[in-house]
Amino acid sequence: CNPKHTLPSQDDCVEFIATQAAQELVNTTCKTLILIATYTIGKERILSRVADVCGHRICIDERKYRVLQTALAPEGDAFMTKHFTQSDGSDTPIWHISWGKLGVFAPGGWEFRADYPWLHQQLEKEADRFDRIVAFVPTGWTYAIGKQQRNARDVDRAETMGPNAAIPYAREAKGNVVVYTVPYSEHSSFPELRAFVKNLHPRKVIPTVVPGNTRAARRRLEEYFGDLVDEAWNRREFVSSFAPSTGYTL
Repeated sequence: CNPKHTLPSQDDCVEFIATQAAQELVNTTCKTLILIATYTIGKERILSRVADVCGHRICIDERKYRVLQTALAPEGDAFMTKHFTQSDGSDTPIWHISWGKLGVFAPGGWEFRADYPWLHQQLEKEADRFDRIVAFVPTGWTYAIGKQQRNARDVDRAETMGPNAAIPYAREAKGNVVVYTVPYSEHSSFPELRAFVKNLHPRKVIPTVVPGNTRAARRRLEEYFGDLVDEAWNRREFVSSFAPSTGYTL
């Protein structure tokens, strides 16, 4: 919970990913494989919209397919398939992939590190069908790495991170592998949390997850919402604390 966690809208991120995926498929002479990383369940809006904009159903592994069949039937049939070949005999160019395979977060979070050796191995395995991979990592846990770190990792990185950018994404490339990180999250961003507390107008906000579990950190979290609580009730409670212990309250 921090003011810096102000994310763009989910709709904008979904549309961005779908549009970029479509462009990556057509704006090249390469045979491109699109990979979209998600959890076992969640972020299906992205898969559905990518399939719609790109005109291809998304190839999903057996385990996730069964989960989505249960959770989304019959809507899921419109955007997912278990087959690597489409009805016209062509290869399915968009695949779902799990987080653990695509990469890991650096210690402390905020920076996703794609597993380029693994991605290049997959490209070699699929060399008869594809000669380029473009992966999308939709997560609120994104961070703009510095030039020194970027050079140490030997990757090309183009970022749109400024305040005027609609979607503060990053595009990272190494050889014939491209990885996008896009700040899509199904958790509430800081402004949404504040709007929620404002609508509730509670007597008190009690932080339950406190970084470092220190008194200063807890106080800082309380201050983020201090102007949204019911101060009138707090004042009455404070005055009541001075009342005689006979049960009399103001």
